[in-house]
Parts: sequence; C-alpha cells; structure tokens
Amino acid sequence: MQELIKIHIKDGQQLVSARELHKALKIKKRFSVWVKQNFKLFEEDIDFTSALLSTPYNKAYPEAGSQKLQDYDLTLDMAKQLCMISRTEKGKQYRNYLIKIERQMRDPNEIIKRGYDILQGKTEIDVQELSPELQGFRQILDKQIAKELQA
Repeated sequence: MQELIKIHIKDGQQLVSARELHKALKIKKRFSVWVKQNFKLFEEDIDFTSALLSTPYNKAYPEAGSQKLQDYDLTLDMAKQLCMISRTEKGKQYRNYLIKIERQMRDPNEIIKRGYDILQGKTEIDVQELSPELQGFRQILDKQIAKELQA
C-alpha cells in the first residue's frame, strides 16, 4: 500500500501531523484559521497534542537559520474525522487510507511481529550480559516466535 501520509508512533499511539494533513487535504484556508475552526470539536491531550516544528526560513539557504512553527500531533480518530469534515474527494481518500492502516495495526499477526521486532531491538544490546542459561532460553524463544510468525 502506498503511503499517503506519514504516520508516526509516540508513546504507543499512532499520530499524524496536522500540518501534513492540512496540506494533503488541499485546504485553502490558512493553517491557523483551519485549526481554530476545527479543533473546537476536540480535546487537547486526548485527541491532539501541541508540537513545535523546526523549519528553515528559506529552503534554498538552510544555513540562514530556522523558525519554529506550531503543529499538532493528531490521533488517527481525529484525523479521520477531520477528513470527513473536509467533505472532499481527497478527504474521503485519506480517511479510507487511515482506516486501512488502523485495521492493519490491529491484525494479530502484525501485533506479534511488532512485538517481536521490539523485543529484538531491545534485547540485542543485552545479550552479551546474559548468563549462558538465559542465552539458551532466548534462542529457544526466538525459534518459537519465528515458528509462530510463519504459521
């Protein structure tokens, strides 16, 4: 599936940048006006969180310095609702995409795979510190997880 919008994970929650969504939906209103009008329907720290985005003043001359722009991390639920509110074909397309991503993330095989990937990433560093018995146990566990993923 082609990625329509970047989804990042923070504290175990899937989030979308409000600025990216605004741009993707081709909203004609200024970002700040769009936020003021639409965010009234949602609760901060539940549906969205404030975020600062650093961007160069002039993309042609990045060494000229950067500026901070207000952005928001939106939950997928809020992003889907904003897509519906836009009442555009793009809004429908992006909402359907977000629904597919959500379903994918809920798939039990995907959950196991993500857990395994996380386990691999976190335990690789500590393997040297494990006793020989625990290293053997880890190898057995890795094999069992690999079998489960193939089944």
